[in-house]
Amino acid sequence: MIISVTAPKKGLGQTVTAINLGAAISKLVQKRLLFVDINQYCNDIEKYLSNTHITKGLDDFISLHRSKMLTEESFRLCVKEVSENIDMMGTHHCFKMKNNDIDVLVQHMKYIYDIAIIDTLGGYNRLSETFFNQSDYVVVVINQVKNIMPLILENQLYQGHAEKIIFVVNKYVETMNEQRINYTLEHIKRDLTKLGYRQPVFTLDFDVNLMNECNEQTLLNYVLGHYSGTYLNQLLEITTHILKGCNIEFESQNEVQQKGILRRLTSCLTMRPLLKQLKN
Repeated sequence: MIISVTAPKKGLGQTVTAINLGAAISKLVQKRLLFVDINQYCNDIEKYLSNTHITKGLDDFISLHRSKMLTEESFRLCVKEVSENIDMMGTHHCFKMKNNDIDVLVQHMKYIYDIAIIDTLGGYNRLSETFFNQSDYVVVVINQVKNIMPLILENQLYQGHAEKIIFVVNKYVETMNEQRINYTLEHIKRDLTKLGYRQPVFTLDFDVNLMNECNEQTLLNYVLGHYSGTYLNQLLEITTHILKGCNIEFESQNEVQQKGILRRLTSCLTMRPLLKQLKN
């Protein structure tokens, strides 16, 4: 399964959403997942998930592929392990990706990994469009501002992929300072329908804990280490929709939460004897 994540413009939380979406999927299915960053202008995946400036990525892959030295084993040299089930592939800086590079990349991703999350460039560009063609789902991250709609209208790129698109309104709020926000989810759905999009629209609420706890390398741990909360419930709702659409079996949200509770209880029980010894 390949999921591309994009946005009409920069600064809407596309990369953070992509990472959290991937983490939630990994939590539900417990299978191998690869993050791929194709945005050579920002390289945010590397910023959030790599704890060193030495990062493997698309330049390594393209070099091996064009030198006819690419194998399954050498492909693994182009990725960096992030956690037990998650790897990342940093963006390219030296090479310009061609269609044949993308075809071979997708072949290897599908063979080695169960899921791939592509962090694309925002707005209109042919590179992202090529990955959209190869994707099972395209997640479009938008905000709660009415002037985002003209950007979507101008961005005809989405029109050709309407059947695989889902929209995610990031940092969504119903009220602020006890005042109801005028541009609500109902209005967003109405305006998207007018533009010809009848796909599901999901929300990810503004979560102050996410903002406070997620500083670069700790971002992935927020989703992997927490098992409840509005943001996480909404994230799991999106992932459930995607997994069902791809006919992929997964654990229910309750099963994931119960496992998390058991894991924390086990950890506490394991730590008690040690703490007792330290006190003595």
